[in-house]
Amino acid sequence: MHKPEPIVATHIGQAHPRRVDRAHFLLATLVLATGARAQVSIDHISFVDRAAAGQITLGSLRGGLAVLDYDRDGWADLFVCDTAGATNRLFHNIPSAATGRTFVDVTQGSGLNDADGVQRNGGASIAGDIDNDGDLDLFVLGYTTTDSSHGVLYRNNGDGTFTNISLAAGVRHVGARPMSASFVDYDLDGKLDLFVGGIGSTPDALLLYHGNGDGTFTPMNSLLPPPLGSTTLYSHVWCDLDRDGDPDCILLSAGGQSARILRNDFDQATPAMAPIGPEVGYAALGPAPMGIAAGDYDNDGDFDLAITNAQVGTYFRNDGGFFTKVTPISTIFGWGVLWIDADNDGWLDNYQCGSLGQGPNFDRLWRNLGDGTFKYISGAMNSTFSVSQHAVRVDWNNDGRADVVSVNPVAPGQYVAVYENASDATGHWITLDLRGDGRLVNRDAIGAIVRITAGGVTQSRQIVSGSSTTSTEDLRAHFGLGSATSVDRIEIEWPTRKDLSARTRVYQGPIAAGQIVPIAFACPADVNSDGFVNGDDYDSFADVFESGGIAADFNTDGFVNGDDYDAFAAAFDEGC
Repeated sequence: MHKPEPIVATHIGQAHPRRVDRAHFLLATLVLATGARAQVSIDHISFVDRAAAGQITLGSLRGGLAVLDYDRDGWADLFVCDTAGATNRLFHNIPSAATGRTFVDVTQGSGLNDADGVQRNGGASIAGDIDNDGDLDLFVLGYTTTDSSHGVLYRNNGDGTFTNISLAAGVRHVGARPMSASFVDYDLDGKLDLFVGGIGSTPDALLLYHGNGDGTFTPMNSLLPPPLGSTTLYSHVWCDLDRDGDPDCILLSAGGQSARILRNDFDQATPAMAPIGPEVGYAALGPAPMGIAAGDYDNDGDFDLAITNAQVGTYFRNDGGFFTKVTPISTIFGWGVLWIDADNDGWLDNYQCGSLGQGPNFDRLWRNLGDGTFKYISGAMNSTFSVSQHAVRVDWNNDGRADVVSVNPVAPGQYVAVYENASDATGHWITLDLRGDGRLVNRDAIGAIVRITAGGVTQSRQIVSGSSTTSTEDLRAHFGLGSATSVDRIEIEWPTRKDLSARTRVYQGPIAAGQIVPIAFACPADVNSDGFVNGDDYDSFADVFESGGIAADFNTDGFVNGDDYDAFAAAFDEGC
């Protein structure tokens, strides 16, 4: 498939959406094998487990997983961890004559192993471009019972191989046993930072590393509050809960520690992560919160929380930064949790992994009815009882329907499940693939908030790496559109150090549904798109202005005249 040309903002607040109409944006139609048809469909929603059907084999792996397009070919690949003494696995997404797409094991020779000779439990993994070179790197939550040194950081070399740079990067920490991790740009400087949570009551239970942009990190625990007591931080997620433009960290602490949110006050005179919780309604998480996902399930513009637990799950509706506990869904002993729009109707549904050691239970799915209530439709997963733990959302065949990959770590049924969304009569869809410039905005735009308006409904997504149970789901923002055949408006809050209004770009439609649309961040005055604003851009703008084409309509008023030169000059003076 030919890679589509990105939409590039040429003026703050506007873009030239005509580019999305080009034929090479259209996705190739994938012909599904007859054996892939689901047996049960509920409300037109159905999934089929390609692994259980013997069509895709990822093996009996037991750790966390990350979705990453490691070779940037436009198809989502998978990295799956395993326990000590076993090998973590990298799977490449390739064409298959029988099934449309499949995954093949390309671990051999990739360098993705315990290169220092220490065998670690690969509990989980996250993906992010730590050096802004355009390739996704990996951080693996490995730990041992002897040296308790956490984490292995692998740099993607861009040729299908990875290099263990943990020591040189400064993220190998003795004395911590990590349980969760995430990549985030907490200070919006365009470089990914690393946050790690573990077990214990010492300051090592929370570790914050500031990314230097060259593959190295600097410890920044001085920004963190001290732990309240002994805790196990199974999961966490970064999300802009109060809509102030920077990401906050929601912690899942087991072991009796109070519920906590680290409110990001980096823009204050004294930067810090301020601990809050009960005062904003975030409290009473239960005895052992396991997984977390943030999503705007009620389409009111802010992000709500779904938390799995050792008992009944906990759900918080975000009402402008204050949380109200709600009970739209009930379950027992959940782990991985996802917000997915399974039927592309424009409302986020909820998927949860089944129990670990508690049963009977299985992978569960609830359909969002759009009125604050959910319908239990787990039969649509077409699965049998299995002890599942980790899960990610991914559109692995690029057909616009959200698929799920989950890890079943113990018998019976110990394998990695690949649930293909085979739903019929689904709504229309669009997927946005954001790209930062690698200077002001990190390459994968982690932390960006995307809002689209279609058919009179506005939906919101945030790009995160490290959610569910410390996994990286598909970094592309997928939206179901219901009956709408086009998107009227796209608004993106890019994660960079500008006023919120200045870094919010609006791309006007109509933009046709049924496609994956790349959108690249660019400085308005960077006309030649070389990443810098200088005299060359004046020359480039003069050329397009002389041609009189639409590209010279800098203020997007429908005319090419002196006002456009004035608008360009103002943007040039602002810089980038």
